[in-house]
Amino acid sequence: MGHFTNKVALITVGSRGIGAGIARRLASEGGSVVITYKNNEPAAAAVVNELERHGNQCQTLRVDAADAAAIKPAIEQVIETYGRLDILVNNAGYMDTSGTTLEDIPVEIVEQTIGVNIQAAFLFSQHAPPLATLNKGGALLTSVVAWPNVCQNPEIAIHKHAEKGNLKFPSLLASLN
Repeated sequence: MGHFTNKVALITVGSRGIGAGIARRLASEGGSVVITYKNNEPAAAAVVNELERHGNQCQTLRVDAADAAAIKPAIEQVIETYGRLDILVNNAGYMDTSGTTLEDIPVEIVEQTIGVNIQAAFLFSQHAPPLATLNKGGALLTSVVAWPNVCQNPEIAIHKHAEKGNLKFPSLLASLN
């Protein structure tokens, strides 16, 4: 039996990159994993097919992390399917790479960046703790991508600004339990 046997994890944007790596590790240790994706269903399905080779129950869930109204139903669907939620990995992140100047960045890009990088993590966490803490050993995790501290363009500056908003959030959540 692995360390995460009988645990259920929800990983936002678990269809690629760091999220997929975390999903692979949890599944290899016995966890059931739900990964969200926004648009690339084939990539998400490929990760789930790989995870199911460990004998775990895994699934994909289409969720736009920028859509605040979609987050609570996503958590509810995980609970309805698995009866519990033990681990939440807030991995969703957004960074515009259009290469524009700071003066030309539309406010919509700033709102999208903050919406995905800060608000989505908050909302997923807001709806998950009561469910996770009902299960002994539940955990809330936040995965923050470590971009270089040097900002080569304005889009990275906005992303880094939003990312900093999540640095203390996991420890705050831990102190509430």
